[in-house]
Amino acid sequence: MKQRSDERGTVLILAILLVIVLSMSGASFLHLHFLEMRMATNEVSNHAGFYLANTGIERARETFKLPNGQTNWSKVLDGTYDSLDDADTAPDYPADSSPVFCPTCLCGPNSANGCVIPSFQTTAKNPAFAADGDPVTSSTDTPLAGIFFNSLYSVRAFNNDGTGDLGTTDGDQKMTIRALGNVRGEQKLIEATIIAGVKDNLITCGDPVCPEKAKTGHKADCDETTTPKCSAIEGHEPATSLLPTLDHPLTDSNNYYRNVNNFNNPPEPLESLSLINRTPIPLPCPATGKKEVDLNSLQNNSYYFINCDVTVQGAPGVTYDNIVIFSTGNVSVTSGNALTHAIIIGTTGVQFNGNGELHAPRPYPAVISQGNVSNSSGSATVYGNIYASAPPPGTAIVEVNPVSVYGLVYGDRVQIQGSSIYSDENNIEYYQQMPGFIYSRNQQTTNVVAGTWKEIQ
Repeated sequence: MKQRSDERGTVLILAILLVIVLSMSGASFLHLHFLEMRMATNEVSNHAGFYLANTGIERARETFKLPNGQTNWSKVLDGTYDSLDDADTAPDYPADSSPVFCPTCLCGPNSANGCVIPSFQTTAKNPAFAADGDPVTSSTDTPLAGIFFNSLYSVRAFNNDGTGDLGTTDGDQKMTIRALGNVRGEQKLIEATIIAGVKDNLITCGDPVCPEKAKTGHKADCDETTTPKCSAIEGHEPATSLLPTLDHPLTDSNNYYRNVNNFNNPPEPLESLSLINRTPIPLPCPATGKKEVDLNSLQNNSYYFINCDVTVQGAPGVTYDNIVIFSTGNVSVTSGNALTHAIIIGTTGVQFNGNGELHAPRPYPAVISQGNVSNSSGSATVYGNIYASAPPPGTAIVEVNPVSVYGLVYGDRVQIQGSSIYSDENNIEYYQQMPGFIYSRNQQTTNVVAGTWKEIQ
């Protein structure tokens, strides 16, 4: 039978339609694949931006240092500080010349709080930059160069609006860092508030044996499972290291703690000595043959300067507040009372003989001496750092057992035994720089304040 003429070309049409359908399906699959690849690339870039921003935060933490002799960030935040560690005269942390302020901006929301650039983003420290504040790129010194191409990050710091802060004047040793990471257009903005700190240990000794067993000279085990017990933030376990030094010896009239006016504007207003009377209470020393003065009636908000040995003993059951006791001799703390916001300085030694409590106004230490710090009776509790170091060639020993110390212990030698507890209470504020002390640049660091690390966008 002959094929009908009107059916000619049907197969061709069907074939063409099939080709069109297959082409459209292929194009759809290719587009879907392109979208998936783009989403995957964006996801990788997004994560890379996060890691770059975090790199900026960590690098800035190690870069920012408190100015020599300062106890706050004010000189950094106003963009004027130039250390003596380099030959140039440019500020180490210059102010951003064209800052932008908003809640999601690198410089933060408040123009009054300043906006400074870390030194690694300055032309003085890195000739690869055309201008201060240029972003760190894969062609300059991005730590992830060669891994993420077209990558960059920028960091800025500004005051954190904390207690005692006003504009660029820092009152709490804290400031906020923001870092923006950018990889192939994907951005992450991270923020953290840092507090000036030190890399010291729960127990820091100048002697190679640290800490040592009392009266044996052998190293003592000291951790959360031992007796005595040591509980330290990870990385701050007891160790031999360089001790900070007093700005001037306690025998020098220029020593920080011999000047009552230094307590007029303390670095931590929440635990301040700002109520201390500006006039020291002079106490006459007894005639030869009787060297001790009995402080049996301590007064709150007072600075005592005693040019001889002194025994500290208050009225039974009374808590005394805002007290500094400076003795050019030995201080014997026999009181069973609580001394809050108090500092005990005994030039030739400090001895505990009671069951009381001593609370330091952080970041000030609780006890300072150029002689031994010891315990002869009782089981007092100290909340604050203990420092004992003698001018060369002398040696000061800390041996306060069974006194428990919640804070850091610094000593030329530190001897432990018995049931004492040494703990930093997992509190980074014990690792702040103590006023009146000099720390090497390698000892200085910053710590992130708990709960402040966050993604802004």
